[in-house]
Amino acid sequence: MTINLNRRAVLTGSLGVALSMPFVSRLSAQERVTLRVANFSAPNSYIGTNVYRAWLDRVVADSEGTLDYRYFPGGVLGGNPTQQLKLVQDGVADMAFVLPSYIPGSFNKWGALGIPGLANTADEGAIALQRVYQEGLLEPVEGVEMLGIYTSAIAHFHTTMPIRSLADIEGKRITGTSPAQYAALTRLGAVPEGNVRANEAAEAMSRGTVDGVLMDYMATQSFRVDDVATAHANLPMGLSALWYPINAATWASLAEPAKEAFRTHSGEAFTQFAVEVMRAGADANEAVLAARPNESFLDITPEVQEEFAAKIAGIEDEWIGGDSERQAVYDRFVAVIADIRAGN
Repeated sequence: MTINLNRRAVLTGSLGVALSMPFVSRLSAQERVTLRVANFSAPNSYIGTNVYRAWLDRVVADSEGTLDYRYFPGGVLGGNPTQQLKLVQDGVADMAFVLPSYIPGSFNKWGALGIPGLANTADEGAIALQRVYQEGLLEPVEGVEMLGIYTSAIAHFHTTMPIRSLADIEGKRITGTSPAQYAALTRLGAVPEGNVRANEAAEAMSRGTVDGVLMDYMATQSFRVDDVATAHANLPMGLSALWYPINAATWASLAEPAKEAFRTHSGEAFTQFAVEVMRAGADANEAVLAARPNESFLDITPEVQEEFAAKIAGIEDEWIGGDSERQAVYDRFVAVIADIRAGN
Protein backbone atom coordinates (compact mmCIF):
# COMPACT_ATOMS: atom_id res chain seq x y z
CA MET A 1 0.00 0.00 0.00
CA THR A 2 1.25 3.51 -0.83
CA ILE A 3 0.73 6.34 1.61
CA ASN A 4 0.56 9.76 -0.08
CA LEU A 5 1.42 13.01 1.63
CA ASN A 6 -0.14 15.77 -0.50
CA ARG A 7 0.81 19.41 -0.21
CA ARG A 8 -0.72 22.48 -1.70
CA ALA A 9 0.22 23.02 -5.34
CA VAL A 10 0.99 26.64 -6.09
CA LEU A 11 1.84 26.55 -9.77
CA THR A 12 -0.58 26.25 -12.68
CA GLY A 13 -0.45 25.53 -16.39
CA SER A 14 1.62 22.67 -17.71
CA LEU A 15 3.01 21.96 -14.23
CA GLY A 16 -0.40 21.56 -12.66
CA VAL A 17 -0.55 17.81 -13.06
CA ALA A 18 3.02 17.33 -11.85
CA LEU A 19 2.49 19.42 -8.76
CA SER A 20 -0.76 17.69 -7.89
CA MET A 21 1.05 14.36 -7.71
CA PRO A 22 2.01 12.99 -4.28
CA PHE A 23 4.65 15.27 -2.82
CA VAL A 24 6.46 12.52 -0.92
CA SER A 25 5.55 8.86 -1.36
CA ARG A 26 6.72 5.82 0.53
CA LEU A 27 5.81 2.17 1.05
CA SER A 28 6.82 2.16 4.69
CA ALA A 29 8.88 4.19 7.13
CA GLN A 30 12.00 2.30 6.03
CA GLU A 31 11.40 2.43 2.26
CA ARG A 32 12.34 5.00 -0.30
CA VAL A 33 11.19 8.64 -0.06
CA THR A 34 11.57 10.86 -3.13
CA LEU A 35 12.33 14.51 -2.38
CA ARG A 36 11.43 17.38 -4.71
CA VAL A 37 14.61 19.43 -5.05
CA ALA A 38 14.42 22.96 -6.50
CA ASN A 39 17.12 25.08 -8.11
CA PHE A 40 16.51 28.43 -9.82
CA SER A 41 19.76 28.27 -11.83
CA ALA A 42 20.09 26.67 -15.26
CA PRO A 43 19.88 22.88 -15.70
CA ASN A 44 23.56 22.66 -16.69
CA SER A 45 24.88 25.03 -14.05
CA TYR A 46 28.17 24.05 -12.45
CA ILE A 47 26.90 24.48 -8.91
CA GLY A 48 23.75 22.48 -9.55
CA THR A 49 25.62 19.56 -11.10
CA ASN A 50 28.87 19.46 -9.15
CA VAL A 51 27.79 20.61 -5.69
CA TYR A 52 24.02 20.23 -5.25
CA ARG A 53 23.40 16.98 -7.12
CA ALA A 54 26.81 15.45 -6.38
CA TRP A 55 26.19 15.97 -2.66
CA LEU A 56 22.66 14.57 -2.84
CA ASP A 57 23.97 11.55 -4.76
CA ARG A 58 26.36 10.83 -1.88
CA VAL A 59 23.54 11.11 0.63
CA VAL A 60 21.28 8.83 -1.41
CA ALA A 61 24.06 6.25 -1.77
CA ASP A 62 24.42 6.06 2.03
CA SER A 63 20.70 6.08 2.84
CA GLU A 64 20.26 2.29 2.70
CA GLY A 65 17.70 2.65 -0.05
CA THR A 66 15.42 4.95 1.94
CA LEU A 67 15.98 8.13 -0.09
CA ASP A 68 15.84 9.44 -3.64
CA TYR A 69 15.20 12.83 -5.19
CA ARG A 70 13.71 14.46 -8.25
CA TYR A 71 15.58 17.52 -9.46
CA PHE A 72 13.78 20.64 -10.75
CA PRO A 73 16.35 23.14 -12.13
CA GLY A 74 15.76 26.33 -14.09
CA GLY A 75 13.16 27.69 -11.68
CA VAL A 76 10.56 25.04 -12.59
CA LEU A 77 9.08 25.13 -9.08
CA GLY A 78 9.53 28.90 -8.83
CA GLY A 79 12.23 31.00 -10.45
CA ASN A 80 12.39 34.07 -8.21
CA PRO A 81 15.66 33.88 -6.20
CA THR A 82 14.04 35.85 -3.36
CA GLN A 83 11.36 33.17 -2.90
CA GLN A 84 13.45 29.99 -2.73
CA LEU A 85 13.32 29.68 1.06
CA LYS A 86 9.56 30.23 1.00
CA LEU A 87 9.19 27.38 -1.52
CA VAL A 88 10.66 25.07 1.11
CA GLN A 89 8.82 26.56 4.08
CA ASP A 90 5.48 26.34 2.23
CA GLY A 91 6.10 22.79 1.02
CA VAL A 92 6.24 23.56 -2.70
CA ALA A 93 9.68 21.92 -2.66
CA ASP A 94 11.34 19.70 -0.10
CA MET A 95 14.71 21.36 -0.65
CA ALA A 96 16.02 24.40 -2.53
CA PHE A 97 19.17 26.35 -3.31
CA VAL A 98 18.89 29.58 -1.28
CA LEU A 99 20.89 32.82 -1.28
CA PRO A 100 19.87 34.48 2.00
CA SER A 101 21.23 37.84 0.83
CA TYR A 102 18.33 37.95 -1.64
CA ILE A 103 15.72 37.78 1.14
CA PRO A 104 15.24 41.44 2.13
CA GLY A 105 15.64 42.33 5.79
CA SER A 106 15.51 38.79 7.17
CA PHE A 107 19.08 37.49 7.42
CA ASN A 108 21.32 40.54 7.71
CA LYS A 109 23.91 38.92 9.98
CA TRP A 110 24.48 36.18 7.39
CA GLY A 111 25.80 38.94 5.12
CA ALA A 112 28.91 39.66 7.20
CA LEU A 113 31.15 37.76 4.78
CA GLY A 114 30.10 40.15 2.04
CA ILE A 115 32.49 42.63 3.68
CA PRO A 116 35.50 42.76 1.34
CA GLY A 117 38.61 41.49 3.08
CA LEU A 118 36.95 39.81 6.06
CA ALA A 119 37.75 36.40 4.57
CA ASN A 120 40.58 35.95 2.09
CA THR A 121 39.30 32.66 0.68
CA ALA A 122 36.06 30.74 0.43
CA ASP A 123 37.67 27.90 2.39
CA GLU A 124 38.11 29.97 5.54
CA GLY A 125 34.93 31.96 5.00
CA ALA A 126 32.65 28.97 4.54
CA ILE A 127 34.02 27.04 7.52
CA ALA A 128 33.75 30.20 9.64
CA LEU A 129 30.14 30.63 8.52
CA GLN A 130 29.30 27.07 9.53
CA ARG A 131 30.90 27.52 12.96
CA VAL A 132 29.34 30.91 13.70
CA TYR A 133 25.93 29.53 12.71
CA GLN A 134 26.38 26.54 15.02
CA GLU A 135 27.18 28.97 17.84
CA GLY A 136 23.76 30.56 17.39
CA LEU A 137 24.97 34.06 16.50
CA LEU A 138 23.15 34.31 13.16
CA GLU A 139 19.42 34.67 12.54
CA PRO A 140 17.56 31.35 12.88
CA VAL A 141 15.76 29.93 9.85
CA GLU A 142 12.22 28.91 10.70
CA GLY A 143 10.38 25.93 9.28
CA VAL A 144 13.43 24.12 7.92
CA GLU A 145 16.35 21.95 8.89
CA MET A 146 19.63 23.43 7.66
CA LEU A 147 21.57 20.66 5.92
CA GLY A 148 24.07 22.52 3.77
CA ILE A 149 25.80 25.82 4.60
CA TYR A 150 28.65 27.19 2.53
CA THR A 151 29.67 30.24 0.50
CA SER A 152 30.41 31.33 -3.01
CA ALA A 153 34.00 31.78 -4.08
CA ILE A 154 35.36 35.33 -3.79
CA ALA A 155 33.36 37.75 -5.93
CA HIS A 156 35.12 39.85 -8.58
CA PHE A 157 34.11 42.42 -11.19
CA HIS A 158 32.83 41.22 -14.57
CA THR A 159 31.82 43.97 -16.96
CA THR A 160 30.96 44.80 -20.55
CA MET A 161 33.52 47.64 -20.67
CA PRO A 162 37.29 47.51 -20.10
CA ILE A 163 38.69 48.04 -16.60
CA ARG A 164 42.20 49.41 -16.96
CA SER A 165 42.25 51.08 -13.54
CA LEU A 166 40.00 51.64 -10.55
CA ALA A 167 38.95 54.91 -12.18
CA ASP A 168 37.18 52.91 -14.89
CA ILE A 169 34.77 51.55 -12.26
CA GLU A 170 33.59 55.03 -11.31
CA GLY A 171 30.07 55.83 -12.45
CA LYS A 172 29.44 52.31 -13.70
CA ARG A 173 26.25 50.50 -12.76
CA ILE A 174 27.24 47.29 -10.97
CA THR A 175 24.99 44.71 -9.36
CA GLY A 176 25.95 42.52 -6.40
CA THR A 177 24.30 40.41 -3.72
CA SER A 178 24.68 42.13 -0.36
CA PRO A 179 24.58 45.49 1.43
CA ALA A 180 28.28 45.13 2.26
CA GLN A 181 29.11 44.84 -1.43
CA TYR A 182 26.89 47.81 -2.26
CA ALA A 183 28.69 49.89 0.34
CA ALA A 184 32.05 48.92 -1.16
CA LEU A 185 30.82 49.76 -4.66
CA THR A 186 29.83 53.21 -3.43
CA ARG A 187 33.29 53.68 -1.92
CA LEU A 188 34.78 52.81 -5.32
CA GLY A 189 32.60 55.37 -7.07
CA ALA A 190 30.34 52.84 -8.79
CA VAL A 191 26.54 52.96 -8.82
CA PRO A 192 25.13 49.91 -6.96
CA GLU A 193 22.17 48.26 -8.70
CA GLY A 194 20.38 46.18 -6.09
CA ASN A 195 17.36 45.09 -8.12
CA VAL A 196 19.13 42.73 -10.52
CA ARG A 197 19.51 39.14 -9.31
CA ALA A 198 22.16 36.66 -10.35
CA ASN A 199 19.92 34.90 -12.85
CA GLU A 200 19.01 38.26 -14.40
CA ALA A 201 22.51 39.73 -14.64
CA ALA A 202 23.49 38.43 -18.08
CA GLU A 203 20.33 39.78 -19.72
CA ALA A 204 20.65 43.10 -17.88
CA MET A 205 24.24 43.45 -19.05
CA SER A 206 23.28 42.54 -22.61
CA ARG A 207 20.56 45.19 -22.62
CA GLY A 208 22.80 47.79 -21.02
CA THR A 209 20.67 48.07 -17.90
CA VAL A 210 23.82 47.44 -15.88
CA ASP A 211 27.48 47.59 -16.82
CA GLY A 212 28.67 44.69 -14.73
CA VAL A 213 28.21 42.29 -11.87
CA LEU A 214 30.05 41.08 -8.78
CA MET A 215 30.32 37.28 -8.98
CA ASP A 216 32.81 34.51 -8.59
CA TYR A 217 34.11 32.78 -11.71
CA MET A 218 31.97 29.72 -11.13
CA ALA A 219 28.77 31.76 -10.95
CA THR A 220 29.61 33.60 -14.18
CA GLN A 221 29.36 30.24 -15.93
CA SER A 222 26.25 29.08 -14.06
CA PHE A 223 24.36 32.30 -14.77
CA ARG A 224 25.76 32.81 -18.31
CA VAL A 225 27.51 36.06 -17.53
CA ASP A 226 30.46 34.66 -19.50
CA ASP A 227 28.37 35.15 -22.64
CA VAL A 228 28.33 38.94 -22.25
CA ALA A 229 31.18 40.02 -19.94
CA THR A 230 34.48 40.76 -21.66
CA ALA A 231 36.43 42.45 -18.85
CA HIS A 232 37.34 41.28 -15.38
CA ALA A 233 38.96 42.75 -12.29
CA ASN A 234 40.02 40.29 -9.59
CA LEU A 235 39.49 42.63 -6.68
CA PRO A 236 38.24 40.80 -3.55
CA MET A 237 34.60 41.83 -3.17
CA GLY A 238 33.44 39.41 -0.50
CA LEU A 239 31.54 36.15 -0.27
CA SER A 240 27.86 35.21 -0.34
CA ALA A 241 26.29 32.71 2.04
CA LEU A 242 24.55 29.76 0.35
CA TRP A 243 22.08 27.27 1.85
CA TYR A 244 20.46 23.91 1.20
CA PRO A 245 17.54 23.72 3.67
CA ILE A 246 14.95 20.93 3.87
CA ASN A 247 11.33 21.41 4.92
CA ALA A 248 11.05 20.65 8.65
CA ALA A 249 8.03 18.35 8.27
CA THR A 250 9.72 16.45 5.48
CA TRP A 251 12.84 16.06 7.60
CA ALA A 252 10.80 14.71 10.50
CA SER A 253 9.15 12.17 8.19
CA LEU A 254 12.40 10.68 6.86
CA ALA A 255 13.53 7.23 7.91
CA GLU A 256 16.46 7.19 10.30
CA PRO A 257 18.94 5.83 7.69
CA ALA A 258 18.10 8.80 5.44
CA LYS A 259 18.58 11.26 8.31
CA GLU A 260 21.86 9.63 9.27
CA ALA A 261 23.08 9.83 5.67
CA PHE A 262 22.33 13.57 5.65
CA ARG A 263 24.06 14.02 9.00
CA THR A 264 27.15 12.21 7.72
CA HIS A 265 27.40 14.49 4.71
CA SER A 266 26.34 17.78 6.35
CA GLY A 267 28.05 20.20 8.73
CA GLU A 268 31.71 20.93 8.10
CA ALA A 269 32.04 17.78 5.98
CA PHE A 270 29.61 19.26 3.46
CA THR A 271 31.10 22.74 3.72
CA GLN A 272 34.60 21.49 2.95
CA PHE A 273 33.35 19.40 0.04
CA ALA A 274 31.38 22.30 -1.40
CA VAL A 275 34.11 24.93 -1.20
CA GLU A 276 36.67 22.60 -2.76
CA VAL A 277 34.36 21.97 -5.69
CA MET A 278 33.50 25.65 -5.96
CA ARG A 279 37.16 26.67 -5.92
CA ALA A 280 38.03 24.14 -8.61
CA GLY A 281 35.16 25.35 -10.78
CA ALA A 282 36.03 29.01 -10.34
CA ASP A 283 39.71 28.42 -11.13
CA ALA A 284 38.89 26.33 -14.20
CA ASN A 285 36.42 28.85 -15.60
CA GLU A 286 38.79 31.75 -15.00
CA ALA A 287 41.41 29.87 -17.02
CA VAL A 288 38.91 29.35 -19.83
CA LEU A 289 38.11 33.06 -19.92
CA ALA A 290 41.78 34.03 -19.76
CA ALA A 291 42.39 31.97 -22.91
CA ARG A 292 39.77 33.86 -24.91
CA PRO A 293 41.28 36.37 -27.30
CA ASN A 294 38.92 39.25 -26.53
CA GLU A 295 38.89 39.07 -22.73
CA SER A 296 40.73 41.66 -20.65
CA PHE A 297 41.87 41.51 -17.01
CA LEU A 298 42.88 44.35 -14.73
CA ASP A 299 46.52 43.99 -13.72
CA ILE A 300 46.35 43.81 -9.92
CA THR A 301 49.63 45.54 -9.13
CA PRO A 302 50.74 46.48 -5.61
CA GLU A 303 49.68 50.03 -6.42
CA VAL A 304 46.18 48.89 -7.38
CA GLN A 305 45.96 46.80 -4.21
CA GLU A 306 46.99 49.77 -2.09
CA GLU A 307 44.51 52.09 -3.80
CA PHE A 308 41.71 49.56 -3.39
CA ALA A 309 42.51 49.01 0.29
CA ALA A 310 42.49 52.76 0.93
CA LYS A 311 39.09 53.21 -0.74
CA ILE A 312 37.37 50.48 1.28
CA ALA A 313 39.17 51.06 4.58
CA GLY A 314 36.72 50.85 7.48
CA ILE A 315 33.96 49.40 5.32
CA GLU A 316 33.05 47.01 8.14
CA ASP A 317 31.84 49.96 10.20
CA GLU A 318 29.22 50.73 7.56
CA TRP A 319 27.94 47.16 7.72
CA ILE A 320 27.91 47.17 11.54
CA GLY A 321 26.16 50.55 11.60
CA GLY A 322 26.47 50.92 15.37
CA ASP A 323 24.43 47.74 15.96
CA SER A 324 25.81 45.81 18.94
CA GLU A 325 24.62 42.43 17.63
CA ARG A 326 26.25 42.98 14.25
CA GLN A 327 29.40 44.09 16.03
CA ALA A 328 29.39 40.83 17.98
CA VAL A 329 28.91 38.82 14.79
CA TYR A 330 31.70 40.67 13.01
CA ASP A 331 34.07 40.26 15.96
CA ARG A 332 33.28 36.56 16.15
CA PHE A 333 33.95 36.07 12.44
CA VAL A 334 37.32 37.79 12.86
CA ALA A 335 38.20 35.50 15.76
CA VAL A 336 37.00 32.29 14.07
CA ILE A 337 38.80 33.09 10.83
CA ALA A 338 41.99 33.76 12.78
CA ASP A 339 41.52 30.39 14.46
CA ILE A 340 41.09 28.67 11.09
CA ARG A 341 44.21 30.36 9.73
CA ALA A 342 46.08 28.99 12.75
CA GLY A 343 45.08 25.50 11.70
CA ASN A 344 42.20 24.91 14.10
